[in-house]
Amino acid sequence: MLNACVVQFTKTPQLGAVKTRMQPYLTLQQSCHLHDALTRQVLSNLYSPRWGYRLFWAGLDDRAWRDDVLSDFNLTGSHESAAPVRVYQQQGTDLGARMANAFTATLEAYRSVVLVGSDCPSLTQACVGQALEALEEGEDICFVSAEDGGYVLVAMRAAELGVFEGIDWGTERVLAQSLAAAEKLGLRVRVLPSLPDIDRPEDLYHLSAFDWAAPFLELLSTG
Repeated sequence: MLNACVVQFTKTPQLGAVKTRMQPYLTLQQSCHLHDALTRQVLSNLYSPRWGYRLFWAGLDDRAWRDDVLSDFNLTGSHESAAPVRVYQQQGTDLGARMANAFTATLEAYRSVVLVGSDCPSLTQACVGQALEALEEGEDICFVSAEDGGYVLVAMRAAELGVFEGIDWGTERVLAQSLAAAEKLGLRVRVLPSLPDIDRPEDLYHLSAFDWAAPFLELLSTG
């Protein structure tokens, strides 16, 4: 069994299906461009020879887009020693079920799994390393909290699926409810310092470090 794997969740950038809380501040097309750029940034940040990598997608089955993401990413030439990114379709009726299924499937091949979304370009390999270290030190679950009350990373070494049940996804109660579920299950948990999600117009200023974000930052200055 291999040591660790990073699982990245994303959606196909379909008009009206991604970054909906950015609208109408962003157009449907701009929202798709933002989601696409964030997906690529998170992948670029976290892909490493230190762990396996799986990209789980949801939404429209657009293989051309997925191939383009991986082709563009591989052309950087900085990841030649890493294993290929494996691509899977998310399975489940809601986010909790899809996360549970991804953990169950990936833990069949890896001792530890770190799951992230595609909304937090501030995530780094150091964050992944800290989460894996927490698991090695005996924690059952590690979260990196989000500034909006959710979380941007969750890591496990066993499929503790109860933490994904009964959660009001997309609200400020997500982390609190997840921690309450973990406590009820008797699990040991570590919560790492919070990072910002890019979900709403006021979050766009967190993108100032990225050259590709210039068009979105210009909207802030003129809005």
